[in-house]
Amino acid sequence: MKILVFAKGSENPYQELLYTPMRIRGVDVNYLTPLTPSATVNLPTWIPQLIYYRLRGYGVFHIHWATALSLTAFPWCTWVGKRLVYWHYLLFLKTVKLLGYKLVWTAHNVLPHEPVFFDDVVARQYLVSLADLVIAHSATTFDKLKQLAIVPKRTAVIPIGSYNGIYPDNISRERSREKLGLKDGEFTYLFLGLIRKYKGVDILLHTFNRLKQKNCKLIIAGSCPEQGLRDTLRDQASSPNVLWHEGHIPDDELQIYFAAADVVVLPFRVISTSSSALLAFAFDKTVVIPAIGDLADLPDTIAYKYNPNEAGALEKKMIEAGDDPILLHQKSHAAKAYAESFSWQNIAEQTHVAMQKLFD
Repeated sequence: MKILVFAKGSENPYQELLYTPMRIRGVDVNYLTPLTPSATVNLPTWIPQLIYYRLRGYGVFHIHWATALSLTAFPWCTWVGKRLVYWHYLLFLKTVKLLGYKLVWTAHNVLPHEPVFFDDVVARQYLVSLADLVIAHSATTFDKLKQLAIVPKRTAVIPIGSYNGIYPDNISRERSREKLGLKDGEFTYLFLGLIRKYKGVDILLHTFNRLKQKNCKLIIAGSCPEQGLRDTLRDQASSPNVLWHEGHIPDDELQIYFAAADVVVLPFRVISTSSSALLAFAFDKTVVIPAIGDLADLPDTIAYKYNPNEAGALEKKMIEAGDDPILLHQKSHAAKAYAESFSWQNIAEQTHVAMQKLFD
């Protein structure tokens, strides 16, 4: 089997963790990339590569993030721009099918977290109508697609694998807290990752500022590309008990923040699948999460789950995490063990088998 992949993620190692075991099994995997470093993401750039790889025998086109199909020459936020982007998206997918590829989409999200096309539901319907196989990380995703009248021809539920052992993890708690300026006895909450509105960091800040607990800190580590949101968060993060380490956190520094923290808080407004929770588990940390999307399926023994529609629920769970250190330790230990059960070798094999069935 030969698989052509689009698009290549730059920050999350998920794809290579999936494809490396597949390559070991003899699967040929390559990424669709620009012909030149300066090439924009547009159809004339991709057509020669789509033809080239098809002639070389690549039979599967595995798409992860369809929103990467943008026209950089046009302002996508305008009425005309959104339609140009959408038509380009339709033409790209149709070209893939006309060339004879088996189209496989991994539905990391039911819909984009931020609007991309003039109608994102219609865009998803078109993608799924062409897809020979749709992969999701839990059955919840297919339930939500069905609610939007989007029903794939063929499906497979394949979870995300563990991040255990992927990143450096050898710093002590004492050393990490020293680096971040945290004192002994300061219970520390952590949010780490790219900051977008749907991730609810503003909710976290508002909730933390209302906590009556003493000797607690909140660390926010990550960059925020949205100027308006960044300005709002800066105002909310003015408390001396909030430490915002703004900017991208290198892989070898992730351990500093996780080792220093007591619990990770991920107050998403909407989510399908979150690798952020699995990343926290890999560093032996439990999470405070809303019971939505795939997060709702996580066992209660490894996470503090709350109903986001219930007033004060996030605050209650954050306090609960800080009030019982024994339970916190139990949940954290169980979370790491839970994540270890998701082997990338098994996940790669499941993915390979699901794709192979398209040719049976």
